[in-house]
Amino acid sequence: MGRINSFLCLPARGCRVCFSSVVHPLCGRSSQQRFGLIFQIIFFKFIAQHSFGHAQHIGGRHAYQFGYLKLTNALHGSSLPDGSYGGNPAGLLIESKDGKHLYFAGDTGLFGDMRLIGEEGIDFAALPIGDNYTMGPDDALRAVKLLNPQVVMPMHYDTFELINQDAKAWAERVEKETSAKCILLKAGESYTL
Repeated sequence: MGRINSFLCLPARGCRVCFSSVVHPLCGRSSQQRFGLIFQIIFFKFIAQHSFGHAQHIGGRHAYQFGYLKLTNALHGSSLPDGSYGGNPAGLLIESKDGKHLYFAGDTGLFGDMRLIGEEGIDFAALPIGDNYTMGPDDALRAVKLLNPQVVMPMHYDTFELINQDAKAWAERVEKETSAKCILLKAGESYTL
């Protein structure tokens, strides 16, 4: 992957804030036209404190170098490690310059308005399956049915014991019960849409 030129951030989940101090130095600013995306949850104030970025709110749509970004609803807590408020939960709906629609649900639970998000014509969706802190495999399968994406990828699972899941079994259920293709990536792998 080339230099990162876009860094999309959502409201805080305390367990993700430390990630920003590692990734921020890698981002910089680049005039390259290549689209680089890291989707991790960090706190909006981090962006403001470091004088880069553009803040948005739920329902807002804004043009960027890679296309358009719209923030969607999400259902989850939002706090920093010290317990202070971390902002409204949100997901990311991206429309690339070539017209592809990508949805990154973030650390959400299942909610009925995913059907409305699906009406955008989702080419790719990344959904959490870890359970406990996010929706689990059963609710994530229901989300696939609401979103009706062409391709879906599970996320937020197997990083520690409490959220271990059988992603292969989930992928088999997705492909049996929906028209979506499910991709499973190992560390270091990539997928081109």
